[in-house]
Amino acid sequence: RALWHGKKIVSGNHVSFSNKRTRRLWKPNVQTKRVYSEALDKMLQFRMTTHALKCIDAAGGVDNYLVNLHEKFASDKSDEYKK
Repeated sequence: RALWHGKKIVSGNHVSFSNKRTRRLWKPNVQTKRVYSEALDKMLQFRMTTHALKCIDAAGGVDNYLVNLHEKFASDKSDEYKK
């Protein structure tokens, strides 16, 4: 239910100075942001990664971003607004 633009939770090991290995997770930088949709003429609230936010800026707005969004990056919420 968020725009992560291909980012995901990654697992690995934290390695201490003594070389002990402890499992850990790297989570994407997810922010709650409101973006303006010109097509719907209202503000939409999304949980999105900072990478997705940069891609929205590069696309020229959330409408262009959602229309040109590749299927593997799409989420349920983006499909809801795309229609």
